[in-house]
Parts: sequence; structure tokens; C-alpha cells
Amino acid sequence: MRRAVALCDSDEIKTDALRFFPVAPSSATTAWIKPGLSLRELERTLLEITLHATAGNRTQAAELLGVSLRTVRNKIREHGLPPRRVP
Repeated sequence: MRRAVALCDSDEIKTDALRFFPVAPSSATTAWIKPGLSLRELERTLLEITLHATAGNRTQAAELLGVSLRTVRNKIREHGLPPRRVP
């Protein structure tokens, strides 16, 4: 999230700011970016997408997002996302 905000030169986060993700943005992965989306909603959505892309691996998600594992855990709790599934 911080990288995306830092890479933007306007009030909107554009898809080119998301280039640090391992897959190229497509219309399917960027459809959630829309005008009027709050920073909190964007943060939650970005976290959900990253966790999905890493099959729930919080360590990999933290690396992709450029934050600590602790931050990912705190954000999961803050946004009320479901806890890790136990096999």
C-alpha cells in the first residue's frame, strides 16, 4: 500500500503504481480500482487480493506488500478478515 501511494503523483492510485506485484495487471485484477474508493477500502481489498495470490501465506504477502509480518497480522485483524485456516 505504501509503495502504491508513494508511486502516485496524483490523488488516485493508478495501475502502474501496482507494478511491484508479480503478475502484470489485467482488467480482472484492476477492476476493483474505482473513483471514490476510500484508502481503508483500498487497503482491505489489496490485502485480500495479496493473500489470495499467496494462497493465504502471510509471510509472502508481507514481502509482496513491503511490510512486516506483524503489520499483515494487525491489518487482517483490523479489517475483520477471517483468521488463517487450519488444515
